[in-house]
Amino acid sequence: MTTPPATSRGPLHLAAAIDQSGAYEAAPYTELARLAERGALDFVTLGDSFAHQGLDALAVLARLAPATGRVGLVPTVTTTHTEPFHVQAAVATLDWVSHGRAGWAVEVSATEAEAKLFGRRRAAPRETLWREAGEVADVARRLWDSWEDDAEIRDVATGRFVDRDKLHYVDFEGRTFSVRGPSIVPRPPQGHPVVVVDATGGPARETAVRHADVALVRAASPAQAGAARADL
Repeated sequence: MTTPPATSRGPLHLAAAIDQSGAYEAAPYTELARLAERGALDFVTLGDSFAHQGLDALAVLARLAPATGRVGLVPTVTTTHTEPFHVQAAVATLDWVSHGRAGWAVEVSATEAEAKLFGRRRAAPRETLWREAGEVADVARRLWDSWEDDAEIRDVATGRFVDRDKLHYVDFEGRTFSVRGPSIVPRPPQGHPVVVVDATGGPARETAVRHADVALVRAASPAQAGAARADL
């Protein structure tokens, strides 16, 4: 990881996408993830959307977790048409199986064709979807905090796994969903798995500013990259 001058916005991270068209087994993804790890990259990403056929990115990286030891694992997770409670549980699970190396790249689903796959609601404007995505990131963090660090007691003699007094409701009320909690997954090893947002432009930028730990920008030159970072 390269640390920028003190006047810049934050650290720069080295990452690589390991997307592979038509790959339906773990080996090709494992090879690239291990290559990134040997190259001292900070994390790998794996894209996903409801618009293409293929493997679930989060599940693939959960499979790669025991095959790697240091590199961060960041699948794309779409927050539209999905249940926030399930999203946070899946990301927390990835953090557990990777021993604290999980992140998630927040994405939205804006097309009518994708909406019809679920049949729950019509496609919404991207501004609305990115506000919702921010709320999903917010409630995910609250649910991860709903277990205190020492909530697990694992008392074999009494058969008690958890101290219920150390589990807490979150009682979250958003614009399009509400979540009571607590989570069903113990607090992740990191506490809060890393939130990644592509903040190149448009409605995603505000969500990145408010909720992302890592903001991605697409730039064709160092000058473009510097200008994009300055806007965040």
